[in-house]
Amino acid sequence: MKIHSKSQNGVRPGAATNRRTFGLSAACLVMLLITAGCSPGGNSGAGGGPVDIHFSTGGALPPNEQEAAIFNGELEDKGVVKGNGEDYRLEMTFAKGTPEAQSLLVAGEVEFATLAFSTIASAQQQNAVPDGFSIVAGHFIDGYPGKFSNTYLVKEDSGIDSVKDLKGKNIGVNSVGTAVDVIFRNALIKAGLDPESDVRFVEIGFGAMGQALRDGRIDVGSMVQPFSEQEMQEGGVKVLTTAKESVGENSAIAVVARNDFLKENPEAAKSFLADWVSGIKWLDDPANRDEAMKIISDVSKTPVDVLDLFYGTEKDYYRNPDACPSATALQAGVDAMVKVGYLENTVDMKSLVDTSYLPDPDACT
Repeated sequence: MKIHSKSQNGVRPGAATNRRTFGLSAACLVMLLITAGCSPGGNSGAGGGPVDIHFSTGGALPPNEQEAAIFNGELEDKGVVKGNGEDYRLEMTFAKGTPEAQSLLVAGEVEFATLAFSTIASAQQQNAVPDGFSIVAGHFIDGYPGKFSNTYLVKEDSGIDSVKDLKGKNIGVNSVGTAVDVIFRNALIKAGLDPESDVRFVEIGFGAMGQALRDGRIDVGSMVQPFSEQEMQEGGVKVLTTAKESVGENSAIAVVARNDFLKENPEAAKSFLADWVSGIKWLDDPANRDEAMKIISDVSKTPVDVLDLFYGTEKDYYRNPDACPSATALQAGVDAMVKVGYLENTVDMKSLVDTSYLPDPDACT
């Protein structure tokens, strides 16, 4: 498998062995939004060998996006991932975020991509992908019963006890327009505050969010795992609210695929997603937890002791073992976008879901 790497807030994905190669030509990146040229490779199939599958991540690393851990080669060596090289040949690009992944999908540079509910909605409203696209698999769910929900932290001595106390305060988000931004704006509206005039949003990477909060540069820090648990372990902070309290059970991201590719290469798509599901089940199996954390650590460069704070526990996100996407959880984010003014009209996420390429579609009903 080839892996194309692009900067992720200064973090370069690791490689477990030297079989993995990196690099996407600068010329291809420059031309990306102009033409669908510079294709990483043509498709085979139809008796001509494995089908090329080009996949873009959404900008995050394992365990929040597990694809890099599933397909880095370790699970192939264990016989968990079986179709890569036989039914399909995978090339993975690490995008900076879901907007870049969306651009790759639209330009035809990739056939599969991890997109956020926001980029899914915008692509659908703009009819950006010829012949359309489908949501074919899920990643994780925020706020699933008994599991973690993204937190919005304040300092314990801040005097901030509710969202209503935030008028005039600085809110840290990783980027305006992202899931954590949309969801917190919805929380502000529910509390009777105007996100445009009553607070100020400050863009800060998740890795620097905790220190910015402790230094007083922001009054609220938006936290995903593992950063939320690290800050809670250090102490001096408290949870002001959660994503679940704002919009309910929600799903920030999902796996989408171009419909033209699915129609032309259904068996390759099914083999790829079968390996995805096998990988998820292996990585989330409690019997494999220690080894899984080692694989995830090698790929993400997150220390094992940090992963051990939450991975596979009630402090982790919920991942459906059959990779079933939740249209309801995705819809929560889209509806919040409409409420905060990021979308004029809603998009019916259920109409985009197609689980027929998963190994057990009946598990998703």
